[in-house]
Amino acid sequence: MGLYGERAGTFTVACNSKDEAERVTSQIKILIRALYSNPPIHGARIVAEILNDEPLRAEWLEDVKIMADRIIGVRDKLKSNLIKMVLQNHGIT
Repeated sequence: MGLYGERAGTFTVACNSKDEAERVTSQIKILIRALYSNPPIHGARIVAEILNDEPLRAEWLEDVKIMADRIIGVRDKLKSNLIKMVLQNHGIT
């Protein structure tokens, strides 16, 4: 299960010199490391809610199957179109 868009926002710092910017960047990297290492809990709660509720879990599994079948179909179509293109480029019909 992939949950995206957990965080949003921007952080801007104006510095007077390249040296100052490097020091500030170093400190920001220390701060964000903890944020990336400890993602918000609400994503895990959403997953638990879906997987622990049988109707929701069944719906999710059905959606995953639809998505997987679509990806397989797109790959098959791409393969057949590439083969067709190669054959046409070599004068084979």
